Amino acid sequence: MKVEKIFYQFYKAIAQCTAIGTDKHSYKKSNCPKTKIFSYEDRRNIIKVTSLLCDFLEENYSEIIFIKDINTKHIQDFFIEKANYCTKGTLKNYYYCIRKLEKMIKQELLLSIDYTSNIKVPNGTIAMLRDIKMNEGDLQILLDECNKSSSKARSGIMLSILFGLRVSECCKMKGKDIKLDNDYIHVHESKGKRCRDIRIETEEQRKFCKYIKATVSDEERICPLREDSVNQEIRRMLLKHNINRYKERKTGIHSIRKAYATEEYKKNLQQGMEEIAAWDTTATKLGHGSGRKVLKNIYVKNN
Repeated sequence: MKVEKIFYQFYKAIAQCTAIGTDKHSYKKSNCPKTKIFSYEDRRNIIKVTSLLCDFLEENYSEIIFIKDINTKHIQDFFIEKANYCTKGTLKNYYYCIRKLEKMIKQELLLSIDYTSNIKVPNGTIAMLRDIKMNEGDLQILLDECNKSSSKARSGIMLSILFGLRVSECCKMKGKDIKLDNDYIHVHESKGKRCRDIRIETEEQRKFCKYIKATVSDEERICPLREDSVNQEIRRMLLKHNINRYKERKTGIHSIRKAYATEEYKKNLQQGMEEIAAWDTTATKLGHGSGRKVLKNIYVKNN
């Protein structure tokens, strides 16, 4: 008998606990003790962390084929490995998801498991590690690598270079989101469930969008990869040229977004905008919305 992949064993519990549309506060007032998932955002978050955990187990503990065989050592090792790349806040989110997953498995699959007792969440990396903008020379090298690459990550990287998209947005965008006839791309339910449209303004953007429309169907993902895979490909492309600063600083797409933001802000100033308007216009394209001046110092870099 073929053994069901670990991810789908986890997914059974997630699916059975999904109660989107149920009022969370009313449910809690009913004193029902069952763990539930009330929002799409929480569900996506748990599925994403579950996928990361499954990838880790497959790579490091391939002998595990049933979720009942996972123990606290495996989970602690997962946190130790992720601490090399993630901030404390991200690791706390991972713990929240795995703890909730553990509760749902006990509740729905009736398995006696222990994933999180005595787990110590590491401090992780310092958030400032990602505080680096990809410089113009490195960006050109990356563009050249993308132009000759057959990697599935190529289109995701190009979306970020040309439109400043987050890695999650690059990996979710479908062919139908390229609105070439109306000169914009549509970003659907990104951070905070916000949607936005970004104008196709340059010939380079238009050329790339034409390529996507010619090669990707409406329901097909433009970059059918996990987020980590896209960032890893960026680092691999640059390491071929002995550029390892982005690997050392645990960054990838985020450094490209900073480069995009810096150039957009400068362009807006050159067009005669006041500083506040120049940043608000840039921030809106980045998916942050206007009125968040504190983000300017994070994204707009002179170095």
